[in-house]
Amino acid sequence: MVGLRGTAFWAWIEIMEDLGEGKTNRDDETDGFTPKYVRIVQCLRDEIGERFRPGQYLPSERALQKRFSVTQGTIRRAFEVLVDEGLVETLPYKGTVVLDRGALSRDAIGSNSIAVSVPGDDNRTVALVMPMEPYLIALVVPAVEQELRLFGYRLQVCGTRSIDLMRQDPDMCAEYENEVLSSLLDQDLAGVVWWSAYAPLNAPVAQMLVDRNVPVVLLDNAIPTLPCDVVGSDDVRCGHVAAKHLVGLGHRHLTVWSYEPSGAIGSVYLERLTGFVDELVSSYVLPARVSSELMSARPGMSCIELRKNVSDELRDVISFEDLNSVDDLLSRDPKPTGAFVCSDHLVYSLMEALDARGTRVPEDFAIVSVGDIDRISVRPSHLTTVRQPFHEMGQRAVRLLLQRLSDPSRMPVHLQLPVTLIVRDTCGGRIASERSAGPRDGQYRSTRTVAASRRVPKVLTARR
Repeated sequence: MVGLRGTAFWAWIEIMEDLGEGKTNRDDETDGFTPKYVRIVQCLRDEIGERFRPGQYLPSERALQKRFSVTQGTIRRAFEVLVDEGLVETLPYKGTVVLDRGALSRDAIGSNSIAVSVPGDDNRTVALVMPMEPYLIALVVPAVEQELRLFGYRLQVCGTRSIDLMRQDPDMCAEYENEVLSSLLDQDLAGVVWWSAYAPLNAPVAQMLVDRNVPVVLLDNAIPTLPCDVVGSDDVRCGHVAAKHLVGLGHRHLTVWSYEPSGAIGSVYLERLTGFVDELVSSYVLPARVSSELMSARPGMSCIELRKNVSDELRDVISFEDLNSVDDLLSRDPKPTGAFVCSDHLVYSLMEALDARGTRVPEDFAIVSVGDIDRISVRPSHLTTVRQPFHEMGQRAVRLLLQRLSDPSRMPVHLQLPVTLIVRDTCGGRIASERSAGPRDGQYRSTRTVAASRRVPKVLTARR
């Protein structure tokens, strides 16, 4: 178990941000070890009730920008926290008004509010269990730590094996994650936030935590048998936008390329596959009957069983890195001209294998992946990918955890956050409906608008 806390950890985060020159796309500016929006929240919270009474409006965003010397995004982030606490309400075209908390019911405050009691003797430590991936450390950990700090909680980071190690030795990595979770059973924790690639396998340990009244919030992967809150991205939408983009570029023979470390399909993969197939059916690339074939698929089903129980048309769409070689992929008739890769982690090895066989990306084979994990890199990314909102996922996980502490009996919540298609090089171009939108995040590199029948005259080589 790896515990990262305090000054040393935040110094490491600051170094990463300096190297990335802001490429982490974080909305919050920092000043020392305290995000500026946290300091603004604390200042405005003190002024509410003294300077600003219920019914009065806070200064405008522009005025607060000038007062605190920060960006508009930082002010809005501070307002979001105050809204979640039930202190203020933002009214369109009017401003942000102070609320009378004594007159507010839970329904009036809203489902995202956090009513947290803070007894002095209670344990205030929350464990975050997740793979030690640079993008998760840079994007998820700060979000979780900042939200916890607002309510007087501490963060304990417990590292599991990286995704690359999972692909090399999944059994060892699953066992290690089980050991990390088991070690938490002996600790006095306020709660656990868990990001796992082995969620179904290690669900019994998480259930033991729940049975001991330790709330668990799942990040990314849901476990149907575990009564926990879940925060993830809209995975059905991930598959939908990827398929729509590839079909819009003129591709008709496509596959979904994935890797399931446990040999069984997870809920994330199944939702992404469903979204992809549904869009292919809507675009008349696949017959309508194949949609019903996925209705019987369930998380935990083996990858082999999934491919065995579907028609030939759908079987060609389903590819697993550990079951289907690239040679098998390219020998299919008709040969696929593009792929939806279910994780950015798999893209570069796939590109290397395609390049070794004389298949060029994107000229001969287009790729759209999921994650946008290269956003923290100092090097510009080539990948066309569906960006997951990792920072917001961390924030929402903490809010659900604190709501669970306040109301242990409420029904579990499954939040699915919006995703965004980031068009870069590996797909070959942008479709007509995207041309007027322009870059959405300032991260595009060599983004081109091309007709569906054209291919960019450039070969992308894989990089590590």
